[in-house]
Amino acid sequence: MIRTEIEIYELIIVASEDIRRALEDNYRNLFDNASDAIITVDIEDRVTSWNKAAETIFGWTAQEAIGEKLSTLIIPQNRQYEKNRRIDRILSGRVVSGVETLCRRKDGQEINVSLTVSPLRDANHKIIGMSGIIRDITERKHAKEELAQSEEKYRTLIDNIQDGVFIIQDAKMQFVNESFSRMTGYAVEEAIGKDFQLFVAPEDLEIVADNYRRRQAGEKVPKEYEFRMLHRDGKSRIIVNIYAGIITYRGSVASMGTVKDITDRKKAEEQIKNSLLEKETLLREIHHRVKNNMQIISSLLLLQSQNIVDQKYLDIFNDINNRILSMALIHEKLYESENLAQINIQEYINDLASNLVDSYGRKGNAKIEINVENIPLNINFAVPCGLILNELITNSLKYAFPKDRHGKIKIVFQKRDGNMIHFSVSDDGIGIPGDMDIRNTKSLGIHLITSLAENQLHGEIILNREGGTEFQINFKGE
Repeated sequence: MIRTEIEIYELIIVASEDIRRALEDNYRNLFDNASDAIITVDIEDRVTSWNKAAETIFGWTAQEAIGEKLSTLIIPQNRQYEKNRRIDRILSGRVVSGVETLCRRKDGQEINVSLTVSPLRDANHKIIGMSGIIRDITERKHAKEELAQSEEKYRTLIDNIQDGVFIIQDAKMQFVNESFSRMTGYAVEEAIGKDFQLFVAPEDLEIVADNYRRRQAGEKVPKEYEFRMLHRDGKSRIIVNIYAGIITYRGSVASMGTVKDITDRKKAEEQIKNSLLEKETLLREIHHRVKNNMQIISSLLLLQSQNIVDQKYLDIFNDINNRILSMALIHEKLYESENLAQINIQEYINDLASNLVDSYGRKGNAKIEINVENIPLNINFAVPCGLILNELITNSLKYAFPKDRHGKIKIVFQKRDGNMIHFSVSDDGIGIPGDMDIRNTKSLGIHLITSLAENQLHGEIILNREGGTEFQINFKGE
């Protein structure tokens, strides 16, 4: 069928109208569903369109906004001058794009926005208004500011920390701080890009390089250890404590850590070590000399006793001599021990008992049974304990087994609950007289035992007369 020109023209008009409506629908759909505010104003700054995103961002409904001046609705008073400058540019036909500024919401709250504004033209290309797309970037802006503040805070921290901070990637220094620079003598810019091995003293290079290689490979290596760094002058060494781990840096595996200069600390430790060694040597020498002096006194007493005929006085000299030797033995044990402040009480009692048996010649009469734990005692406890043990063992050897009587002497030294120490000397001999009061006696030995137990050890003394004689001493140790 042949159509007339009029019919063809009418078809074109209908098609154009359909296309126009379709374009308008598409525009309206885009306008209403855009996430950014889309606003148009006329040449007098009055709002002519206001989409849903504009309602959400600024709080004004379209009904409230249309017809009002945009500057009154959303431009803060202190930003008006900026607005006027932009309007002048837009009315001259230019587009303002990606400008970040502040806008005001209906509730008065100011928000950060990014805006793009372009001129609106009529069919004759005459500027009749402006169209703006406004994006709320408040959260992004705050996040950016927080990130900048965080970076500034950590940058300040890293720049002012006393420890050197570094990042190594592909064996090259990627980052160092000012402290690292001061330690090594290299400027920060000089250090970056250099092989990390340049900063390690040759004598420690093998272990440091091996730890780096294994760490980068994911193997388990010590995070913290000590080594010597090499100064830029190639001679000076800085003893450092390194603490390093693995991070992802610019998309690749890297080592990040700190180095603390411990050179002064190491020197101080060495000085203390040498000082302690000197004091230990001096203290050992003191114990040795005290022991020697006591043995000299003992020898003088023995020489003097050779001129004594009366057995009573000879026994007194012998008792005094054994007391001196019991104290000399303590200094001998301290001199021989690794710990100059304490003695091994087990060794001491074994030697003391043996010496006393030899002194009183009673090997055949009494059997010595020793049940002693290996308890370390300092000199403040060792001396009174030694003197008490000397008196108790001496008494048993001298008086428990008269004539040819045989028996047993038992020595116990143990640690109990609450840091309490218990020791006792017992024998199955004839026993001490039942009417003897150990706190009211003329016996020097018994008086010495009670005085040392109660006044120096601050302990208690118990006398058991059943089946012989048993003295128990209980005191609180260190």
